[in-house]
Amino acid sequence: MSWSLILVAACVAIYCLGTFFLWREANGDTITGFNNGHSRFLIPGLTALAIAVHGYLLYHSIYSQGYSQGYSQGYSQGGPNISLGQAISMAGWISAALYLCISFVKQTINLGIIVLPLGLIAVLIGFISIDPTSTNHAFSIDQILSGMGWHLALAIPTYGILCVAFAQACLLIIQDRLLHKPNPGNRLPTFPAIQTMESNLFWLMLLGFLLMTVNLVIGMASNLKKIGALLDFNHHILFSILAWFCFACLLSGRKIAGWRGQTAAKWTIIAFGILVLAYFGTRFVNELLLSG
Repeated sequence: MSWSLILVAACVAIYCLGTFFLWREANGDTITGFNNGHSRFLIPGLTALAIAVHGYLLYHSIYSQGYSQGYSQGYSQGGPNISLGQAISMAGWISAALYLCISFVKQTINLGIIVLPLGLIAVLIGFISIDPTSTNHAFSIDQILSGMGWHLALAIPTYGILCVAFAQACLLIIQDRLLHKPNPGNRLPTFPAIQTMESNLFWLMLLGFLLMTVNLVIGMASNLKKIGALLDFNHHILFSILAWFCFACLLSGRKIAGWRGQTAAKWTIIAFGILVLAYFGTRFVNELLLSG
């Protein structure tokens, strides 16, 4: 068994443990062997460990010819090598890292019930999708330092923040539905109040929307310099603009019409789904379907 496969298995196990303990706490169960004070450190500790292992694997998968083939291959020609699978893995890693950071300042620790499984899926996709002979996605230093490089660098944190917002929207829907069931005991006891979850959802969306707006402006400026036009109307651009418009309408609806609850959560999920299609969906079609 290769060292990289051991690390992937360990990362998956840690993500699973974190999710398991979070679900038990969400249902009001105590973690065997840990009192309430210790359990508050257990889940962040497991999350930090998973992020560290995931980041180590991700670094070597991007800067080598594939961590499934070992770490002795060196750097890919021309710079970092980012395939579709590695981009998904990076987005999952950023989401987990942002979730951990946000959980220290907001009541968002339960978001790990959604975010940690997404990180698990992301690390598996990143591992199984590596082609050690591929250099089709290598970036030169000049490209990295150009406007398009900044556009790509900002896109991943934007996806990460909006992924955490997506997780908050999912939990908000679950909690809201449980509260409306006849049995009052259906509510997950350690979840924050609905008002707190709504507040967290909208400030996450606002932050992600602002980053998305800056990223679109950088992308248009780079496009103008490259082809002399602000926009190159392809599927990626159209889906990105549509996602931006959905988030803009949702934030405006919150301010003007007081949208909240399941309405806001459902539209967040829809807008995030469109954003996923904008990048990962179009790359999947271009790289895996059309190229074959």
